Amino acid sequence: IIKGEHYFYIGDKADGLAKFNHIWTFKNDQWKMSRVLSFDHQPVPYENKKTSISLDDALLTSYAGKYVAPQTGEVTFSKQGKNLQMKAGPMELFLLAEKTNLFFHKESSLTFEFISNSNQEVIKVIIRENGNIVEEAKRL
Repeated sequence: IIKGEHYFYIGDKADGLAKFNHIWTFKNDQWKMSRVLSFDHQPVPYENKKTSISLDDALLTSYAGKYVAPQTGEVTFSKQGKNLQMKAGPMELFLLAEKTNLFFHKESSLTFEFISNSNQEVIKVIIRENGNIVEEAKRL
């Protein structure tokens, strides 16, 4: 029995990941694969190549608060140490700063860009997945 993981490809790009078991039998002086089991199919794990920076407490605190988004509803950001925590319903994410107003989730392609008005007051956050806008949440 051989066990392992394998990737599925579309062209030269990995599209999925699964576990496998191969069962080999010895018959007529030869080893032959007699059974292939492929299971636990998943998307390819996200590989984050972003690096985080450290922001001062006052700037992090300026992003904390309640926001409302058309699809998600209420979204709350709070300062947790040197990072931000985002809560929306049952979802809870810890965010790292990439730039002074741009945060990312280490385990996914989600980014959160805080937008300020001319008075430097944070008025909304733009949420992107894979670089595409998926939601805009206005500050309450």
